[in-house]
Amino acid sequence: MIRTLNGRFVEDRVKINKKLLRNILLEIKEFNNITWQNLANKLDLCVHSIRHDWIKKGNTIPLSVFKNLIRIHPNLSFNDLKSKIRILKPFWGQKIGKKSDIENRIILPDVESKDFAEFYGIMLGDGCVYADMSGFCISSDSLVDQQYNKEYIYKLIFKLFGIKPKIYYSKNDRSMKCVLYSKKITKFIVNLGFPKGKKIYGDPKILSIFFKNKLLLESCIRGLCDTDGSICRHPHTGIMLNISIFSKSLLQSSIKAFKKLDIPIGYYNNGLNMYGKAKLYKYFKRIGSSNIKHIIKYRSFINHGIVLNKLEVENLLKRRYKVAIKLPYMGS
Repeated sequence: MIRTLNGRFVEDRVKINKKLLRNILLEIKEFNNITWQNLANKLDLCVHSIRHDWIKKGNTIPLSVFKNLIRIHPNLSFNDLKSKIRILKPFWGQKIGKKSDIENRIILPDVESKDFAEFYGIMLGDGCVYADMSGFCISSDSLVDQQYNKEYIYKLIFKLFGIKPKIYYSKNDRSMKCVLYSKKITKFIVNLGFPKGKKIYGDPKILSIFFKNKLLLESCIRGLCDTDGSICRHPHTGIMLNISIFSKSLLQSSIKAFKKLDIPIGYYNNGLNMYGKAKLYKYFKRIGSSNIKHIIKYRSFINHGIVLNKLEVENLLKRRYKVAIKLPYMGS
């Protein structure tokens, strides 16, 4: 039998109906012709636990204490009561309290805010709501997207929902996840129309409410491009922006969004393309980026006429990750 410093038993606990427990205690007291203090001494407890915690409040009882209690009952055995009790794990109350405390701290954000629109775009790109609705995650490359995921997305989620997500790194590949477990939040996201489970089997799209406000639409596109987009060299125009989109519903709503914003972009079966300095200048002036790898590539092209390749960006970030990378927002 183990106790904490304040005397609490560290073991499974018995939850039993308060009236039934009171009757059991009275029968034990009367049959053995003892006082409450005598009973407390037999159980190595204080009398307050019996008279206040058990009889008055109906608190749980340590399993070993409950078994000792039943042994001195004239008629009952532990097996007689198995169907009338519940066995709870140690510190079950604290765990429920902690969970309730987290749920109470959750904020459900304003859907018509730029921060939420960008978050929703991020979810459309690299996000996933777990099929069991236990939470959501945003996956990315653990090197080139580390600062974006660990710093920017992490802080954005905390700002929106009031609780901090967790960061997990894969042991099998170069990936990382920003995860938030909350059924309350996932229900909120799914009720807006975001699919649970694999997005490819759902019907993801940019929310219709974003089309009523161009600032929200810009923020959503920024989140989508920062996750599913890439900037690379092009043999004729020098630079190209590509957004990979494999969902037909998301592709159609993205095309509609760019048209609404009057930003020219080409499209094909699995994504969107934008070529040349003038078009990307307009994109970055209107939409901008919160992802350091996109900012580095675009600035390299503007300042030196060259788009850094993936390996060059990786090497640059490896050197810079030892200090905080903070570049000003590129949007208007």
